[in-house]
Amino acid sequence: MMTRLRALLFGLGLLPLAGCAEMNLTFDGQPTALACPTEASLALRRQRMVSTALDEWQKFGGGVIDWSNGRREVLAEGIKETDPRVAGDLRRYWRAVPTPLGQQAAATEGRAGPLDAPFSQAWSAAFIGYLACAAGVPASDLPRHEAHFTYLDATLDGTPGFQAEALEEAPPEPGDIICGDRSAQEARLLSLFDRRGEQGVPRPLHCDLVVEVRDRQIRAIGGNVNDSVTLSLYPTDSEGRLVRLVNAEAPGWFAVLRASYPPLPETVFQR
Repeated sequence: MMTRLRALLFGLGLLPLAGCAEMNLTFDGQPTALACPTEASLALRRQRMVSTALDEWQKFGGGVIDWSNGRREVLAEGIKETDPRVAGDLRRYWRAVPTPLGQQAAATEGRAGPLDAPFSQAWSAAFIGYLACAAGVPASDLPRHEAHFTYLDATLDGTPGFQAEALEEAPPEPGDIICGDRSAQEARLLSLFDRRGEQGVPRPLHCDLVVEVRDRQIRAIGGNVNDSVTLSLYPTDSEGRLVRLVNAEAPGWFAVLRASYPPLPETVFQR
C-alpha cells in the first residue's frame, strides 16, 4: 500500500527536509529543542508534510486501520510505542514541541519517568507538530504544542498557512489536517461553531494528516493511533466530505484545517 504514491513523491523530490532527525544533547545529556528549518517555497510545504508522514508511517511498520464500514478494523499492526526501535522517533517528535512539557517528554519519550514503562502523555499532537517542523512550516502557520486544541484554535481565526473550516463545507485534500473530538459521545462537539464558542478551553481532540484522496475514501496518517504511527481509511460522501462516524472509538470529526499552500499534483493521487 502507498508504494506508487511514495515512489512518485520521491521522483518529484518531495522528501523531508534534511537536518530534522539528529538527536542533539545538551551538556547534561538532555535533548535540545528541534531546530525547524523554514521552507521558503510555499509550493513545497504541503508536499513535504505528506512525504514526511509517509516516511514516519513506514518507520513504524505500516499499520493500517479501516473505518470504511463504520467500525474499527485493524488491517495491519504497526510497531508499538513501547518498542525500543522507535524510542528515538518519539523523542524526535517531542523535540519539535517548544513547550516545557514537550521538552520534558523528549527526555523520557513521553513516559511518566525515564525508567517507567507507562506512557503518561499522548503524543499525537507532537507528531503533527513534527510533521510541520520537518516540512519547513513555520510556527506562525501552525503552532506546535502538546495539545491539538491549541493549534486548532489558532486556525479558527486563520493563520497564514491554515484555516479551520466546517466539516460540511470542506472536502479534505492531501496536506489538510482533519480534527475530531475524543470526548465522551454525549459531550462531543457537533460543529466548528461549537468550538468557537469555547475557544481556548482544553478539550481532548485528535487530528490526522490527509495523505491521499480516493473515491468515497480518504487516507490519513496520525500518531499515537493504535499506539503507533498509523494510516487510517475513512469513508467520505459523494462530495468527498468526511462521514461523521457514530462509533465511540472513532474521532467525532468536526473540522478540516485547510492548508493554504498550493495543492499536490493531481496525477500523484488515485481517486
